[in-house]
Order: sequence, then structure tokens, then C-alpha cells
Amino acid sequence: MDPQVQKKIIEILGIGALPEEKQGEVLMRIGTIIFQEVVARVFDVLSEGDRAELEKKFDSDAGFEEVFGFIREKVPNLDAIVEEEASRFRDEAQKVMGA
Repeated sequence: MDPQVQKKIIEILGIGALPEEKQGEVLMRIGTIIFQEVVARVFDVLSEGDRAELEKKFDSDAGFEEVFGFIREKVPNLDAIVEEEASRFRDEAQKVMGA
């Protein structure tokens, strides 16, 4: 996962005090959910050609780094989208935990 994205998710979720191993576990589980939400939002802002290219990357089982690199190149406000989706996940999780 992109180091900037990892750092931002750790900060938003407030898991920085956890041992690195636990942080990694949380990022693997939650990061996948957040990544899916980010991709869904990004898909809406990509051009038709870029959407087709992104679909090809998914179909070819391109690695996370390749997919995320492509998205980062095409979406200038990607960091803001990641932050919004991580915050949304945190808020929803807090609602569930409080219920």
C-alpha cells in the first residue's frame, strides 16, 4: 500500500499507538474496504478511456502498487478522497460500536 495512504489511514483511525505488526493487520483488513470505496469514487471521475484502462489492470490481476500508481496519476485529489473514505469508515465503525 502506498506509504502516504498508510500513514493517513493510521492517523485517521487512531491506531498509531499499536505495535507495527498490529497496525499492519488492521491496514490489511480495513485498507481493503477503504480501497474499494476509493476505487468506486475514482471510477466516477475517470474518463471513459481511463476507466477501461483501470478495468484492464483489475482483469490482469495487476498489483496494488500498479493500480494505485495509475489512479494517483489520473486523479489529482486522490489524497483527499482517501482521507474522506477513511474518515467515513471510522465514523461508521464508531456508530456500529456505539450501537
